[in-house]
Amino acid sequence: MTDANYTVNAELCQLYSQCANYTVNSTISYEVCEIYNECVNATINDNSTICHIYQQCTKTTLQTILSASYIIIVFIVPLAGIALNSYVLSKLIKLAQKSVVRFETTSGLPLAAMSIGDSITLFSLLSQALLHYIPKTYIPLFWLHMFCKSGLYMIYTTSAFSVWCWFVLSVLRYTAVFHPIRYRTIWRQPRNALKVIVLAICIAESYILFIVEYDDDGYCNENLHFRTGRYSKVVHISDIFLFYAIPSMLRTVLDFIVLLHCYSPFTIDSLDRIIVDRRYAISGPTKRFSQTGELESLESKNVALALSVAVTAQGNLKNRSTFPKKKTAMVMRSIGISVLNLLLNLPSLIVRSWATIDMDSFEKSGWMAIEPVCQVLYFSQFACNAFYLATSIYETSGSPRSTVISSSSNRHVSRCISEEET
Repeated sequence: MTDANYTVNAELCQLYSQCANYTVNSTISYEVCEIYNECVNATINDNSTICHIYQQCTKTTLQTILSASYIIIVFIVPLAGIALNSYVLSKLIKLAQKSVVRFETTSGLPLAAMSIGDSITLFSLLSQALLHYIPKTYIPLFWLHMFCKSGLYMIYTTSAFSVWCWFVLSVLRYTAVFHPIRYRTIWRQPRNALKVIVLAICIAESYILFIVEYDDDGYCNENLHFRTGRYSKVVHISDIFLFYAIPSMLRTVLDFIVLLHCYSPFTIDSLDRIIVDRRYAISGPTKRFSQTGELESLESKNVALALSVAVTAQGNLKNRSTFPKKKTAMVMRSIGISVLNLLLNLPSLIVRSWATIDMDSFEKSGWMAIEPVCQVLYFSQFACNAFYLATSIYETSGSPRSTVISSSSNRHVSRCISEEET
């Protein structure tokens, strides 16, 4: 048996697998398995053909496992995400039916828009995955080109929209905490902001419709003219900055400020008491009374009102002592999913940036291993968003909220207390 008798093919890799599980009763030649064992222990020259084939079979087995896992995840993640987003939308629709004004002036509208966008992204991803497994013999090339263009365009636009929706939510959260009066007077600003974002993204990402095509290998890819052109790197880097880096940095700053406020080390009980006493203080009348009975009657009314206000204020202070924990937990949940969203985005954007700047530094085998993992993480964010929203739709569920405004050093700080809690 000589090394020249072997080539890397499915049959040899099957022999390799059988040798790995070799038993006395195996039908495979003991001589072949002996060569396999010698290759494992590196007793044969590392440059020999048979050991090279063994190494290739090892890589083939690993790639097969990774490919199978990737295929399973690519189908499971979109289906799970679409189901969860549908559930989220049903909950948000119920909230909108109860109060349209409240739905549009809080985070309900951005959440609904983001859920719709995420569902479109996941559906487009699922369609792109199915394209590789359906027979395309009788499908005209024109329709394959159109399918690639529309699919990738929808993925790029809706994923960019999702990133900017997170920024809108961070702005609303920041406004609710630090500018509660303005937050309570919000009317059409969230809707108008979403309209501007959608229009800007659709225009900015329209270049995809002109550069994407269905290639000879059966994949949706950029055409050769664009890949080798001078503007390719500029377009990709601009896309990364506009639709990931900039909104991500802005929302990180806003969330960090809110987080510092929620975990402020300074106590606010004494401040609350001063503010409540000042708010509920009753100024006496300035006019003179000629009749003693009228003055006594007014004083008794003032005393009764003062006692009633004092009891109310004391109850509010007691309820407020337990509120910061609930408020902090709510904010921490929203910031936590925001951070997770950023982390799931990060690997894909790093690899994409690296490939844009210096694709030649990537080995083909390394790229084939890293790229699917990054893609899985990137598209998992949309399912994670849906899972979080399905279990906790913050700022929109529960009963309507009343706002208590604390004023300190000319800065207004919101402390929203649910009517259920008061």
